[in-house]
Amino acid sequence: LITVYETPKAEFVVNDSIGCLPHDVTMTDFTIGADAWVWDMGDSSLYYSLPAFHTYNAQGSYEVSLIVSVAGMCYDTGYKEVLVLDFADATVNPVADMCQQSISVALSAAQSGGLWSGPGITSSTMGTFDPNAAGAGTHTIVYTLPGSCSSADSVQINVLPNIDALIDSIDVICLEQGQLNIPVVNTGGEWSGTGIIDTTTGLFDPSVSGVGNFMITYTTSNGVCSDADSAQVSVTAEADATI
Repeated sequence: LITVYETPKAEFVVNDSIGCLPHDVTMTDFTIGADAWVWDMGDSSLYYSLPAFHTYNAQGSYEVSLIVSVAGMCYDTGYKEVLVLDFADATVNPVADMCQQSISVALSAAQSGGLWSGPGITSSTMGTFDPNAAGAGTHTIVYTLPGSCSSADSVQINVLPNIDALIDSIDVICLEQGQLNIPVVNTGGEWSGTGIIDTTTGLFDPSVSGVGNFMITYTTSNGVCSDADSAQVSVTAEADATI
């Protein structure tokens, strides 16, 4: 008696054949006419029955093969490819507090190639942040890595306001007119220069400076940001109207 077996047909599909680490795949078996199965997952993993799922823990391209047989004599093999991608890491590097008048900076992340968005971003590809364009306050900046394994992260940037050290216009001072405070836009800074007798209030004494032109400087600071301005003070002698 001779038994002739029909060759089985290995047919299957891999669900989610492209994914990011760690990547779980499931298979659906459509094999016809087999009584034995060997699943080779392409990463040295073998199954002798359909697994509920299989996890890939390394990036790469894997060839999944299914070897089916009947009566240990007739075989067929089917192949499918699984592509496992490295998961994108969009973690944004921390950003220290900035001053509004500071120059623009390039933000950075764990992986390059993404897009930046948010207040003060002047280049979405380079991640250029302009604190003056953003303005004072706390700003949320978002970084997104596109693609199959897309990822996003955000960072908050604290921009401290300018403390303008601008000195208001100063009229010509007469030598005998007495002490006066130099006017400024924002008080609380520190004064220096010839004729300044109080570095906190900016009290100027022409009798100390004498006649002439003198440069005085005013500096403001909030511990992180600073600004400075200078102005010339002209002290002149009283006209002598004696006849």
